[in-house]
Order: sequence, then structure tokens, then C-alpha cells
Amino acid sequence: MDKRRARRRRVEKRRRLIFLVLILLLIPLLIQGILIKNRLIRLKIDDVEYVEFIKFPENKMVTIKNPKKLKRIIRKINGFSGSNVGSQPHTDKEVSFVNVYTKSHGKVELTKTDEYIGVNGNWYKVRSKYTNEFDKFFQEYF
Repeated sequence: MDKRRARRRRVEKRRRLIFLVLILLLIPLLIQGILIKNRLIRLKIDDVEYVEFIKFPENKMVTIKNPKKLKRIIRKINGFSGSNVGSQPHTDKEVSFVNVYTKSHGKVELTKTDEYIGVNGNWYKVRSKYTNEFDKFFQEYF
């Protein structure tokens, strides 16, 4: 009898451990799935021809065609996620544009105002992390 009980306990402990490991592996996958669902845009790196950065009210523009820089920029843009708010938010602050020109879709326009990012006229409320990354593009290239 003692051997059976000991064996049952070992099997039960093993099952608990397997269950815990499965749960710990599924949580990051679920979080990643939610982030992908709320992604603003998905661009293929090989499909991008060049990127323009435009900043108002200074009326400055920079064009990036370097493949290494383009790859880095597109990876960051593909990581942006947020919730759709529909209409354009009103702002009196500066507006920044990133125009991505692709071979298949033409021009994709990203617009940033405060904590909102617009993609071809569809507006999303995003975390400050993404707006800061957007601002870093302009600090780096201006």
C-alpha cells in the first residue's frame, strides 16, 4: 500500500508540474496573440522602397533609402499596436508624418499627434512607448 501511495504522489506531482509548465508557456503566446490582433499595420520589409519623415510646423522632410535603416524602421513600425478610436483627434500641437512607399500598396501614411497614431486615416490610441519610438525616428533623422 505504501508503494502505491508513494507512486500516486509522484505521478500527481509530475502532472502538476507539467500543468504549470504548460500554463507558463501559454501565457506569453496569448499575450503575443493579443498584440498581433491590435497591430496597426503589417509591412513587408522587402516590399518597402523608401520612407519619408515630415514634421510640421517646421516643414522639414527627410527621405530614407538605405536598406539597413529601412529594415530597422519597418520593424519598429510593425511593432506598433493600439485600439481603434475611429475619428481624428483634435490637437494644436505639432504633427509628424511618416510616409512609407511600398511596391505593392503605394503610399502608407502614418500620422502622430499626442498619444494617437493614424494609419491612412484610421486613428488608434497607442501607449506612450510607441509615440516615444515615433519621436525617436525624428530625433535620429533630423
